[in-house]
Amino acid sequence: MKNTDYLSWDQYFMGIALLSAERSKDPHTRVGACIVDADNKILSVGYNGMPCGCCDDEYPWNNSGEPLDTKYLYVCHAELNALLNQYRHEYYNLNAPTVSDEVYDRLFDKLRELEQATGVQMANSPTQTVGWPAVSKLEKTIHIVPLLSLDKTKSSAELVSFMGSQLIMLMLKLDGLTVKLTYESGVLVEAATRGDGNEGEIITHNVRGITGIPTQIPYKSRLVVTGEAFIRPSDFEALKAALLDSTGKPYKNGR
Repeated sequence: MKNTDYLSWDQYFMGIALLSAERSKDPHTRVGACIVDADNKILSVGYNGMPCGCCDDEYPWNNSGEPLDTKYLYVCHAELNALLNQYRHEYYNLNAPTVSDEVYDRLFDKLRELEQATGVQMANSPTQTVGWPAVSKLEKTIHIVPLLSLDKTKSSAELVSFMGSQLIMLMLKLDGLTVKLTYESGVLVEAATRGDGNEGEIITHNVRGITGIPTQIPYKSRLVVTGEAFIRPSDFEALKAALLDSTGKPYKNGR
């Protein structure tokens, strides 16, 4: 008969988190973490402390006082940057997001508020870039004119402030994959993803199979068009049974 006096999964993972916390040098709070997936496989362990590259003998550990004399400017920025950059990597490169858009947007807004309140902005901040650097084997292309993204808002007051005294047109936006089409002499010569806004991936061979993208147009001068490529929800539901993401699981959304 097998042993019945063993730890549950929750107890086991909590024990690892508590052990990890013992590595923390924070004099005020010691926190450990153990991240696992649905199959009870450990993905990562860690503990609270200064970001990599920050000497913990030189940076402040205070939890009160002037902003530059506390740990929060360094720790909170680094933590949110790391989380959001990981989520962007999962979304853009792995096609396997682990959090919802609502969770990502909430963390993104929190980071932006922190940056505005403190005046500190990390070099790898997701608030300064769109998308994520392309890492696949697709051929790369440089966007001569960067493909930037409009800022987001959930506040009608911010929208009114943005409008000012100008007349504007509001319309629904299909949220899919940004694609740039380049035509020369009326022929589609290149289709590319946005990537990080400055460098994308060439997907000309893919878009030739997308309904609604013409390969020839009557306009003969150079023309560059950007838009959103998307899959209809009904088509996506039919595809989910046959397509798997990079982790071997069904895609969570049509993007």
